[in-house]
Amino acid sequence: MASDRSVFIAPELAQKLKCAKLPILRKTLLAVCRFALDRTKLEHPIIENALRSLRNGKPLDSSSRRGLKMLALSLDDKYCDLNAGSQEDPAVYRTAALAAFRQARAVNAVYFAAQDNLIESASNCLYEAAAAAEDNETLEELVIGRIG
Repeated sequence: MASDRSVFIAPELAQKLKCAKLPILRKTLLAVCRFALDRTKLEHPIIENALRSLRNGKPLDSSSRRGLKMLALSLDDKYCDLNAGSQEDPAVYRTAALAAFRQARAVNAVYFAAQDNLIESASNCLYEAAAAAEDNETLEELVIGRIG
């Protein structure tokens, strides 16, 4: 991993994430994803399928990973399109654009939680979930409550 992005959110969590046992880390990341998805009110069959696989401890196949990535890219495109139209009705477009941006981050959190190397992808999952939820304090409490 090029960098540990969790240090930008809560530096003390970076080490805890790296030291957590894999089953606990997997359950923690699942809770982190659910938190981000709930905060963004995002539901999608691709996401639900991924979460079901993760809950059952099964790896995602390449098609499911690709589906998550495509969904995130689609939401990022929506964000850019809405941002470009913000001259017409700035408040409405900014609100919708921010919602699309946050939803894309929530999908990315799921994508990172589904990677094979959880220790390396955990900080990316946490970073994306924090950007989605915009509530670092509650997210940090959730993680610490699960991994100690």
